[in-house]
Amino acid sequence: NGPIACELDFPGVHYTWCAGEMMHLKEVPAYAFRDFWSAKPKSVRWLFRIASYLIAPLAVCVFNNANCIGVYHDTRIISTFRETVETLRILDGVIDVYLPDLKHFSSRAGRLCAGAPDYFEYASAALREMCRQTGPAVYGEDGIMRRGVLVRHLILPGFTAESMKLLTWIRDTLPAGTPVSLMRQYTPCNDVAVPGLDRKVSEKEYRRVRDHMLALELPGFLQEPDSADVDFIPVFNRESSFV
Repeated sequence: NGPIACELDFPGVHYTWCAGEMMHLKEVPAYAFRDFWSAKPKSVRWLFRIASYLIAPLAVCVFNNANCIGVYHDTRIISTFRETVETLRILDGVIDVYLPDLKHFSSRAGRLCAGAPDYFEYASAALREMCRQTGPAVYGEDGIMRRGVLVRHLILPGFTAESMKLLTWIRDTLPAGTPVSLMRQYTPCNDVAVPGLDRKVSEKEYRRVRDHMLALELPGFLQEPDSADVDFIPVFNRESSFV
């Protein structure tokens, strides 16, 4: 994630996938420098400070002129979801693919895990708005999604019933064929205080949710068990860049 991330494949026709956090253009230089280059040697840091001001116009140029698929995944949606629908309407017609997270179904789980008993009310409204904008999932001949919403869901230990209810809601509410990325990489860290979240998801719990997803005939992606490892967790507590 970042203001813009590109992967170009030459020669021939290519697509640029752009993934970004929602922010104003004026915020991008400080964000880019802090996250990517603040740990550079002091002698050359000034050069990267200048480079950070080029990212915003580059992003605008790519979105407006390149043969690209605009992909939106804002990790801050978790903390700002109450404003999400109004904000998403600004993006109507701009974003091709949304990658939202859907975490909790019940008010109890929202309160316990996120301190937000109304989480599902607002998060589900946001997903419906995303689907309204993109319509059903559309894929190219190469299998790459061109338009649509790919819902990410992380299974939590002791909350398999929550996961199953969310998957059923996706099948019953969102456009037919909406894909799901079913994640199992939950890894407890930082002495988590929520009861039951001090362990990884068991194989039995994972199979229960996975089998429910398959029974619902939801398309999407499954995750390998090796993903539940601390090696996959970024160093979030550093002020300087860890890239």
